[in-house]
Amino acid sequence: MRLDGYIRTTADQGDDRAVQDVMSLYGIPLVKETTANTLVVGSELLPDRVVTSLAWQGKTWQETHEIVFFHAQDQAAPGRVVRRNLALLLEQAVHLPRSSWGILRGVRPGKIVRRLFDEGYTKADIAAAFEQEYLAAPEKAALLLEIALRQRNILPPETPRSVGVYVGIPFCPSRCLYCSFPSFVLPPQEKLQIFMQALKADIVSAGHLLRQQRLQMETLYIGGGTPTSLPAKELEQLLSWIQEYLGRPKLGEWTVEAGRPDSLNAEKIAVLKGFPISRLSLNPQSMQEKTLQRIGRKHSVQDIIEMFASLRQNGFSNINMDIILGLPGETPADVQHTLREIAKLSPESLTVHTLALKRGSALAEKLLLQEEVPLPDAAAVAEMIEASQNGARAMGMTPYYLYRQKQMAGQFENIGYAKEGRECAYNIRVIEERQSILGIGPHATSKIVEPDGYRLHNCYHAKQVDCYIRDIDRYIANREDAFRRFAGRE
Repeated sequence: MRLDGYIRTTADQGDDRAVQDVMSLYGIPLVKETTANTLVVGSELLPDRVVTSLAWQGKTWQETHEIVFFHAQDQAAPGRVVRRNLALLLEQAVHLPRSSWGILRGVRPGKIVRRLFDEGYTKADIAAAFEQEYLAAPEKAALLLEIALRQRNILPPETPRSVGVYVGIPFCPSRCLYCSFPSFVLPPQEKLQIFMQALKADIVSAGHLLRQQRLQMETLYIGGGTPTSLPAKELEQLLSWIQEYLGRPKLGEWTVEAGRPDSLNAEKIAVLKGFPISRLSLNPQSMQEKTLQRIGRKHSVQDIIEMFASLRQNGFSNINMDIILGLPGETPADVQHTLREIAKLSPESLTVHTLALKRGSALAEKLLLQEEVPLPDAAAVAEMIEASQNGARAMGMTPYYLYRQKQMAGQFENIGYAKEGRECAYNIRVIEERQSILGIGPHATSKIVEPDGYRLHNCYHAKQVDCYIRDIDRYIANREDAFRRFAGRE
């Protein structure tokens, strides 16, 4: 089957974005001229329904569907119907397989579930909406419902005065093949000290902002990069400043991403023990030596095992581990091996990512240059996902948060699993976007949520460390202004 691309008729251009969304899911480009193998898309938006047509190789197909509004402000309803109709037509006419997520493209599909629950819809109503309106597979609808119901049971309702705090440290021992985050190798000591002073000013200002706006820090998350890439002295400074100027999180959840075992040692573990850190994340990504080498890790599988044991011996009783499915050269059997090795360690939670081909990563550049990269196909990734679900549940974990990314292998998802009572509240809040997040450090984003309608206002710090240091006063002022204008409205 050959498809040159698609072209739009001029009848109703108001739905162009919806058409583009669906075509991008299938990798079909927009073209300017029609050939025998060009899809011709047309649609008519009527007050109560949408009529969508698709012409290809001299034949025409048509799909009509009623517009369903989930609530009075559901402005996306007409576009949703265009996407639904077009996906069905592509199945009928061109026999393109439907993604298990149907026409859902957003990062946070769980937000739809929560909104529908808030509107009074039942579990059956929501499952039907996902399957019929969004064309999602029944198992995805069931997964979202399971996660949404669990979240409602494990967290107190957010309030206008509760916030999560994120502190970003942009350094790593080395850059992984798939990484697109603005992370850097640790700079020389003189420059590191300049960075630390800018970071201290950021933390001091954030603490003042919490008190001034009468905001309650509910959770605290230190990520990156790899925060434990900092030398022991600077790591202790960071944690001391946080404790002095921000205080302790209300829910007692203080997470530090230890990330890679080569970023830790006995001295740093001793530093971590001196603070009320309740959760650590150690992220192997794979327990295959060949994969660690291929993706640019500077540690071995045995290093992971030994560091996990060391953290346990030092009293850390809530440890998360991350893995990535779809890494170059991996097979479902490799993933099953990774899960067996992780099960031996018995972490409290497991975050399962599906590889996303992000712009700016070395992996994306290799593919752009048409270098041969042995990436698993969608069917293999689907097997890996099934293996991860079975493996997590065998460890006594259940899914508690989910999000998606663009350019994900097989159009799948990232899922966090946890044992009962070991869920990360920060992860839930940041994905649900119903609570403001105060961001500190380079590349940090503050997300201010307006309670009336849950509209978001974002405020960004610079990605580059040099820009962050140079303009720290301006970024602090911008964040203070944003919180003054939007946070805590009652």
